[in-house]
Amino acid sequence: MAAVPNNPNHPQAIPRAIMAGEINIRAALSFNRGLRAMYFALASLAWLAGAPVLLAAFLVTLWMLWNREFSSQASTLLKSGTSADS
Repeated sequence: MAAVPNNPNHPQAIPRAIMAGEINIRAALSFNRGLRAMYFALASLAWLAGAPVLLAAFLVTLWMLWNREFSSQASTLLKSGTSADS
């Protein structure tokens, strides 16, 4: 991101800004996928306590991730298209 020129009239400003934005999007997607994998990996440790505990841990993890993805305040704001101040 620091490689994007500060001068908007620079010939490389727009292409580098677009490239930096794409890199940021890819990094965020990779981080989110890794975080979800970590949550399910921790839930899989419940296997040591038995199948019913594993199923419960899986369902709790799935419910938690579902709420964070689709029922969070940030998700509601994105769906409505308005800011938190309005």
